[in-house]
Amino acid sequence: NIFGQYTDEKNNKANKISSFRNAISNTKRAVFYSNLKSKNCEDCGKYHDKPHIDHYKISFKQILEQFLDSKKIDNIPTYYRDSQHHISDNKLKSDFIEYHDELVTYKLLCPECNIGHGTYGY
Repeated sequence: NIFGQYTDEKNNKANKISSFRNAISNTKRAVFYSNLKSKNCEDCGKYHDKPHIDHYKISFKQILEQFLDSKKIDNIPTYYRDSQHHISDNKLKSDFIEYHDELVTYKLLCPECNIGHGTYGY
């Protein structure tokens, strides 16, 4: 807000995106992470103690936008608990998790390589 960038609309959109991100943290992503054989970056090969799990080729943002477009959803009810935003509608949450997990491919990257990829051009 100090630089005039904050708006309620941007904040609400960010909260909605966070609620969808939080929905997937314990799905295929958790399985991917628990099956890691090493913590070496898949691009540069460097070991990192806190590697990033990246959506590869199809970004999270693209998957979310495709899902919302296909469902024609305007209103996404959310709530805030345990320092996180959550989707209130369990059916919507479950549908998104299923849609996301069908499309996602994960890649283990060091923070530098992950930042360097951006959103794969999306």
